[in-house]
Amino acid sequence: MRHEHLRKDRKRFQEVLRADPYFNALRVKFGYAVTCHKAQGGEWEHVFVVCPRGQKELSPDYFRWLYTAMTRAKGRLYMVNPPHREPGPTTVVDMPPVAIALLGQVQAVLEGTNIEIEDIAHNPYQEAFFFHRDGESARVNIYYNGRGVIGKVIPVQANALSDELNQRLGTLSGRFLPPANPASSSDELIYIPSEEFLRTFHTRLLSRAKEWGIRIVGVAEMQWCQRYTFARDSDAVVVDIYYDGRGTFGKCQPVNPSRAPRAFLSEVINLLTVRKG
Repeated sequence: MRHEHLRKDRKRFQEVLRADPYFNALRVKFGYAVTCHKAQGGEWEHVFVVCPRGQKELSPDYFRWLYTAMTRAKGRLYMVNPPHREPGPTTVVDMPPVAIALLGQVQAVLEGTNIEIEDIAHNPYQEAFFFHRDGESARVNIYYNGRGVIGKVIPVQANALSDELNQRLGTLSGRFLPPANPASSSDELIYIPSEEFLRTFHTRLLSRAKEWGIRIVGVAEMQWCQRYTFARDSDAVVVDIYYDGRGTFGKCQPVNPSRAPRAFLSEVINLLTVRKG
């Protein structure tokens, strides 16, 4: 392009080509945008974080990613399309019912200690509590069985805060966890789904459950599934309802089915499998 007078089949063309300092050069621009993974360990004065869409925003993986991205900024942080949720009393219903009951027990034991609960991780028959006070942090795993009886209380770290928590929370061992949301037939569950397809599913399921005389007393958004707690009179069952990346619901699986009332569990499964798609 810069030597249009030269012909490619001539010796002069070859000489100019070999002497050209720009031959095979690439026209590039510096990439200021990097992924969160590549940005780990680095800091910048001003950071723009473009929050991804299409992911489950109320999940531990998403918030770990968001925390890593946000902490890259030393001066100013700009958020593009950040996750948003209306504040209010709806956050508790995202927790499994047994976790809500256990949280109340833990808060009662720690009242007046200035020990703050930073986070709770929900695991099968275990709630992992993360505490903080005066710059010191601790994690305590609290186990329970299928009957709702608190079992072992095990601190993970070895520090003064863990020792104090072990003494205080150890008194919970053996206690029974009452139903976290003992709603009557006139009560309505306060639950705001985080995704549109979850909202559509919940609305349909709520209407169908009312037709069958079944109450939905708990909902927990989990990884690729919704954990629903159904109740009628003194019977209650917990069922995980799974969905795929397209927002299509598939199989449903009871939680701890051996301890669930058989007749009521069978009725709930029939309720779910009618329109689970």
